[in-house]
Amino acid sequence: MSCLNFNFVPEKEHLKYTLFFLFNQKKKAVERHRLLVDTYGESTPWIRTCETWFRQFKSGDFTLKDSECSGRPSSCKNEQLQS
Repeated sequence: MSCLNFNFVPEKEHLKYTLFFLFNQKKKAVERHRLLVDTYGESTPWIRTCETWFRQFKSGDFTLKDSECSGRPSSCKNEQLQS
């Protein structure tokens, strides 16, 4: 039974943990992606994203949480523009 039957929409971090589990199953990338599609349907990341994460794992980087990034400021004040 698929998780989607329970209106479950996985977050990126959840999917990355799932991919890490599948990575350790020693299956081919196409098989791993198919399992995700069968389980999560449209919520599955693109195969290119999965391949990127698999390369990360293969290189020994097992970080599953995204690193914080600064992004752009949410607002800007006139004083900031004048300096």
